[in-house]
Amino acid sequence: MRALRFLLHTYSYLFHIVLALFLFGIAFVAWITHAGNFDLPMIPWATGTKLIPFLLIAAPIGILSVALAVTGRLRSLFAVWTIFVLITVFWGFFFGSYSYAGMDAFRTALWFAGGALLAMVGGISQLKPLR
Repeated sequence: MRALRFLLHTYSYLFHIVLALFLFGIAFVAWITHAGNFDLPMIPWATGTKLIPFLLIAAPIGILSVALAVTGRLRSLFAVWTIFVLITVFWGFFFGSYSYAGMDAFRTALWFAGGALLAMVGGISQLKPLR
């Protein structure tokens, strides 16, 4: 059981650090190139010109939450981050106005949502320390 929790925690850290770095990277490139029409329809909370500052603030929070959780400090922030990401993924892909180009795109969204769900389970399990 201990090994399974370790794998789940590691997966959760990797999923969220890669996601946060990716989001920060695309937001940074959009910011330095002055992309005014930048939009990610699967992120329902911000669109257009509000999306870049939103990502430039949210992504470092995600990176910080992973770093703090890995060091054993403020694991609750990481748990909150994983819940926020899961809600955003489900809302953006399945309850928002996002449309799919075909069945493959829908399957990809399902896999991503499943990965976010598994990463959230790993984030929540952080709250109970390993023995």
